[in-house]
Amino acid sequence: MQQQEEHACGDPSYEHSLLTADQLARWSGAGVGCIEASPHQVRSDIEMQRNGLVMIDCGSTQADFLYGKRSMSWEFTPGSIGFFAAGTELKLSQWRWTSTRRIYLDLDTDIPGGHDLMESLRYLPRHTEIEFRDPELTAVLRTIVAEVAQGSPNGRLFAESLSLGVAMRIHQRASMRCAGGERGKLTPSQMQRVEDLVCSHIGRDIALSELAAAAGFSAPQFVRLFKKTAGCTPHQYVLKKRLAHAKELVLNGDLPLAVIASVSGFASQSHMTSAFVRTFNAPPGQLRRSAVNSLI
Repeated sequence: MQQQEEHACGDPSYEHSLLTADQLARWSGAGVGCIEASPHQVRSDIEMQRNGLVMIDCGSTQADFLYGKRSMSWEFTPGSIGFFAAGTELKLSQWRWTSTRRIYLDLDTDIPGGHDLMESLRYLPRHTEIEFRDPELTAVLRTIVAEVAQGSPNGRLFAESLSLGVAMRIHQRASMRCAGGERGKLTPSQMQRVEDLVCSHIGRDIALSELAAAAGFSAPQFVRLFKKTAGCTPHQYVLKKRLAHAKELVLNGDLPLAVIASVSGFASQSHMTSAFVRTFNAPPGQLRRSAVNSLI
């Protein structure tokens, strides 16, 4: 993400990033920023060099600007989202910020190894949408920031899936029709290839492009078809497989929990414990003790 885009409508001396360089380096999705601003005003012409999505997470800002031949006045409040296409110019721009937090997503990010994902991210509307509301998109943007802030414990697949979800949502808003083939489902053999890949690499951070290639589709087609077939997202599916693998090791062996977390693909023992509590309503240690006690 480019620094000038982060602060395009704010004064850097009144703002700071809530995400550290180390946290951002661990993230494998579209470039993201979370900026906290104290009250201030800015006057400047703005030209967006990259496709970007901006959301007010809390606080508010009032803006006056000239967009094309139209003079506009807006008040952006929590949940306000704007899609700014590359080349957008806001002339005579004036921004009045309260204590505000905003989330920025750089949709021109170069993701190593994520060719299919990047092709989808770059297939974006050419026209700016100054302000709109989209609860689903709001939830995804907040999830992205939370994931980055936690050190991206859910790995590359989760990061790519969230980023692709944003792109797909923007496509829907622009009423763009996706390529054919999305009405059906994956065949049993395609699902089997996906399952074989996941199970044989359960301890590794699997990329979305790998799963899509195993099924023989591009990443966007694969996500749509997979959800219709399995009833869940690829990340949710992989997480279920990891939980099942980890639970079997917990109940039927004496491997340390940290080792089980590692060989099952979890970022850490605490990450695995949180997933166990959400799914099984108990941490792995408790499940192991209960299994042992039942044999006594």
